[in-house]
Amino acid sequence: MVRARRTADDPGGARRTAADPGVRDTGPPSSAAGTGAALRLQRTAGNQAVAALLAGRKAAGPIVAVQRRTAQEIYDSHKDWGGLNLKEEALAAELATLFQGGQYGVVLAVFQLPSFASSDKDDVAQEMVRGLAVLQLIAAARTEPGRQLMSLMAAELAGGWSTADEVDKANVLRAVTGDQAARSIYNRARILKIKQESATDLEALARLFDDDELVDDGTVQSRLTVVLAVTEHLVIPGLQTGIDFSDTGFAGDRTPHGPGFRDPHPSSQNQVGHFLTATGLQYSPAVVSREIPYFGTIRRMVAAPAALSDQDVALRLTIGHEKGPDPDGIAAFVNIVVTGVAERWAAGPEGETEEQRERRITKAIEKEVNRQVGEIIAAFRAQFQACTDADVAAWQDALAALGIGATLNMTAAEVPLGRIAVDPAMRGNSRQDLRLSLVGWRFGQLIQGGGLPDRHTAAGWLRANLGPH
Repeated sequence: MVRARRTADDPGGARRTAADPGVRDTGPPSSAAGTGAALRLQRTAGNQAVAALLAGRKAAGPIVAVQRRTAQEIYDSHKDWGGLNLKEEALAAELATLFQGGQYGVVLAVFQLPSFASSDKDDVAQEMVRGLAVLQLIAAARTEPGRQLMSLMAAELAGGWSTADEVDKANVLRAVTGDQAARSIYNRARILKIKQESATDLEALARLFDDDELVDDGTVQSRLTVVLAVTEHLVIPGLQTGIDFSDTGFAGDRTPHGPGFRDPHPSSQNQVGHFLTATGLQYSPAVVSREIPYFGTIRRMVAAPAALSDQDVALRLTIGHEKGPDPDGIAAFVNIVVTGVAERWAAGPEGETEEQRERRITKAIEKEVNRQVGEIIAAFRAQFQACTDADVAAWQDALAALGIGATLNMTAAEVPLGRIAVDPAMRGNSRQDLRLSLVGWRFGQLIQGGGLPDRHTAAGWLRANLGPH
């Protein structure tokens, strides 16, 4: 039997021969021998002969067996000074190469070696993650050995005293392996970075779908779900203004009744959030039935009839949002704070104790919170009730006129959309926002129905239909 020899110019551990150029490691053995056993992959001339006979041809060539290095051998090959020093960067580079080749089991076996000190593992793990793309980590997370490996690496990075970079790398690994809290933290940080790096707000919106480093489950639907989760308002579900964007890069201008999608009202120029709100209400209308502290559900807030489906309620909210003034959330917050400060400085009853004073201040703040909540609910209810059956019919006609192609027919949609009355003198109301909501609604429909098969197509669609022509 001829064996391939390991040589200095073959760091992978075995010279590939002309008879077998495609030899590939498939991971550690599943037997109890564990990491101490050799990681072997053999292809013999006998195997080839059987295959040749089945194919009706004659086989030829010598019997060749290729033996790969054990996990211990891989680890030991990166030690010097008589085994006293581990060359961490070199080991990380080789393990990253094995990882990129899908050999997660081999890398896992190295990390599980008793001789691999924990004080070295975190440094090697850190270097590995630096050299790997998030898409490669996501691919690994779809395999059991990949998940085990990255969970172990995350534990090493976050264990004991850790640097900020180690914590960041651990969060990335936890995000891709399914930890929802870590995924949310990581994706929010990534979206904030996309916003900071993008030349315009429209480009930022497109990059939310184009970006390869946001963590999702690999589909355009899961990407939309991730984006909606991160951009959602802290208190009100379905309102996607949790991250403050503006309207740069969108087509049109800010004049009242002007063309395009730019909002004339400075208080509500978060057009990325506005677009995603319409998209989310179409894509996940059940959000209107989700419980909210202090508010109840959106359905109860707006007194929606029981006969209306969640989809109907979501649609009427989307249209009605441009038919009634927006609640002033900033003013509400300021009023609550001012109430607390004023009550704290106000003179209390004679003989009031410190405990009684704190109760008095707390009650005053609670009363103001309830008042402001009531005003916000009243504003949403007025918007919902402002949407008429005729408005819904006009909206459906506008959707039909838009079409479902790569480029929407906004000119055709403008005629039926014009039947919906909008008063730009009201806070936050504009024809630009109504158009943007219509396009956002269509975007949700296309993602839901498979009309945008992948996230890069979705990103291109956004640029084509929301940007200047």
